[in-house]
Order: sequence, then C-alpha cells, then structure tokens
Amino acid sequence: MKLNLWLVVLSLGMGLALISISVAQTAVETVPAQSGENLDVQYARAQLALAEANLKRVEQINQQVARAVSGKVVDEYRSDVDVARARLDAATRGDSDSFQVWLRGAEASLKSAERAWHNATVANQHMAGTIESVDVERLRLRAEVYRIDLERGRALAGGTREAQLQWRVRMLSDEVDRLNEAVFRMGPPRSSYFFWRY
Repeated sequence: MKLNLWLVVLSLGMGLALISISVAQTAVETVPAQSGENLDVQYARAQLALAEANLKRVEQINQQVARAVSGKVVDEYRSDVDVARARLDAATRGDSDSFQVWLRGAEASLKSAERAWHNATVANQHMAGTIESVDVERLRLRAEVYRIDLERGRALAGGTREAQLQWRVRMLSDEVDRLNEAVFRMGPPRSSYFFWRY
C-alpha cells in the first residue's frame, strides 16, 4: 500500500514538474526584449513574466486537482504579479529604484499576513482548537509587524534616500529571519518535494 501511495505521489509530482517546465518555456518565449530597452526594463519585464508563469502554474494545478494549492498561496502569487508589474512600470518610467514599488511589496506582505491570521481565526470559530491559540497569536503579531513596517515605510516616502535604504535593508533582514524561522519549524529535510512551489 505504501509503495502504491508513493508511486501516485511521485507520478503526480512528475506531472506537475512537466507542467511547470512547459509554462516556464512559454513565459520565456513571450518576453522579447524591445530594441533599445535598457537592462533595468528587460530585467523587470523578465520578472513580470516569471511571476505570471508561476501564477499560471498554480492555477493550472488547481484546475487539475481542486484546491491542491491553497487560495492563500494563489493570492500571494497574484500579489507577486502586481508587484512585478509595478516594478516594470517604474523601470519603464526610468525609475527602476522606485520606493513606491517597495511600499507595494510591503502592502502585499501585510495583506497576506492579515489573511493568514483571519483564516486561522475563522478555522477556530468553525471548530475550536483547529489552530493552536499560540499560533493564532503569532499570526496576529506577524500581521502587526507587517503593519508597522508599512507605516514606517510610508513615513519615509518623502525622506532621504539613506533612510529609505535603511528601511529596505531592515525589511530584507526581517524577511530572512522569517524564512529561517520557517525552515527551522519544518525540521530536517524530508524525502518529499513539493514541485508546485518552485
């Protein structure tokens, strides 16, 4: 029985990997560099194409297997597309280092964190104890941190470039800390590999 389940998971993973490859190839083919386009615009255009390909991939997976990828994850991919589109718009205007793009990313992070907290709260309303109370509190606190980060960024919108860069570095450092926390919680590497997220 375990072998059959393992084979099903393996074949599902291989199928998803093939979908991913075909979507990625399509995205690469649809990102032609326009003549005279500077590297910042080319880079932003490629980032947008990658974000769109990633979104398309998870949507295709959900068409094949309903809710294989959670709505929260799909929304995060949509936010990635929005931020990438804002980066391309800024780069096209010649403002490839636009602070507004960073604020857009901070807004997307806040929305995602608030959605995770709300979903955990709703899950516990439907069935008490579904999500540990300490985890619901952690999600609430994470949303609060993102809210404060966004407020700090908005306060710096008219500030000096140095202050804006310090805020960006702080945001990146906080994100690395969150990733380290997530990796730590996952524990030792597992033999399964989730193709849909990469």
